[in-house]
Amino acid sequence: MRTNTWKYTPDTDLWEEVANFKGAPRTATASFSNGNKGFIVTGRSNNYRFDDIWELHPYEYDEY
Repeated sequence: MRTNTWKYTPDTDLWEEVANFKGAPRTATASFSNGNKGFIVTGRSNNYRFDDIWELHPYEYDEY
């Protein structure tokens, strides 16, 4: 599993890879946005099921 994180800019229709997701790699997540921030919730890795919530700040991220 990978922890790549990408930023999409609708004005240019381009994707830019940004710093990796700091949580454990996972699949089967749910995600949503409140209009300003994004959230990644739950997911699983093999037989382990996550019950955490991560908040994405799309305009604030660490460089590689």
